[in-house]
Amino acid sequence: MFRRMSVMGAFAAVVAAAVTAMALGASARSSATLTATTGVRYVINKYAQNTSHFAPGTVTSRSGGTLTVKSQAGSPHTFSIVRANQLPKTTTQIEACRICRTLANEHGVDPKSNAPPTKPVVDVGAAGIDRAGDSVFLPPNKTTKLKITAKKGRTLSFMCAIHPWMQGKLLVR
Repeated sequence: MFRRMSVMGAFAAVVAAAVTAMALGASARSSATLTATTGVRYVINKYAQNTSHFAPGTVTSRSGGTLTVKSQAGSPHTFSIVRANQLPKTTTQIEACRICRTLANEHGVDPKSNAPPTKPVVDVGAAGIDRAGDSVFLPPNKTTKLKITAKKGRTLSFMCAIHPWMQGKLLVR
């Protein structure tokens, strides 16, 4: 009898540990971090390459969770949700980025000045990040926390409207 109770107690402890681990894992997934980096690489007499990018390129967060976006280096960025078919894919599309102009207008950017946008947050749906058109200006060297309000199961495409080759996906779980 004592042995059976010991085994049951050990089993209960293992189950409790597993439930605790799952709960801790679930809370860890409720927040995610994305880094927007800026850089340029030069090879003399060959090329100059802008190495700005989002890392990781695909980020996962729960609906209701928080996405922390770190903007590193001295360049501003945006975290802008767009439809997948709006992402520029070629050099020509990057250089004449239509959605970038739309987002700049929504942010109140004056193309004739270097002034910051008059509307740093563009929120077209419910409060938070949930649909195409939502966009947040990311000042240089700052960390911004974004509430993910998109429904579970959604995949949102994002990009930087200042550097349109910076693109990624947000998986909402």
